[in-house]
Amino acid sequence: MRRRALCGMVSGLVLVSLAFPLRASDRLSVVPADRAGESARRIGPLLRCLSILDLTDQQKGDIRAIVEAAKPSLQADAEAVRTARQKLQEDSSGASVDPCVVGQDFLTLRGDLEKLRADLASVRDQIDAQLTADQKAKLEGCLQAVLAAASTEAEDGGE
Repeated sequence: MRRRALCGMVSGLVLVSLAFPLRASDRLSVVPADRAGESARRIGPLLRCLSILDLTDQQKGDIRAIVEAAKPSLQADAEAVRTARQKLQEDSSGASVDPCVVGQDFLTLRGDLEKLRADLASVRDQIDAQLTADQKAKLEGCLQAVLAAASTEAEDGGE
């Protein structure tokens, strides 16, 4: 009886969470490899914003090394998210849906997303450590402008 109640609660959480899309500021910066064109658009804002900072050659080299070192881990994280999303989609569609399986798929996806976000935050922190206070302020302003534009675009339906 207790397991059935837990499954019902988890499936309810899954449905509520799927009903509300992520805000623009919560979007991931890395997209799975099967959507490579979209990946460039999501990673692009950070790279464009870094390009306006007048980085020294030393900073460019250090940041390039940070990104290259993190790339395998971020790609693996993105692949895990993609796989978890596919499994959730497959298990939640069909004639006989098991709420416990869907709930576990959701929890797996959420864990994978949290790991990806943590790894991205770590990379961002390492990049920030290479920047001067003025460069950090410019970067933050640029990224906020990009997020605001993306949010407006999402609200307008991508037109």
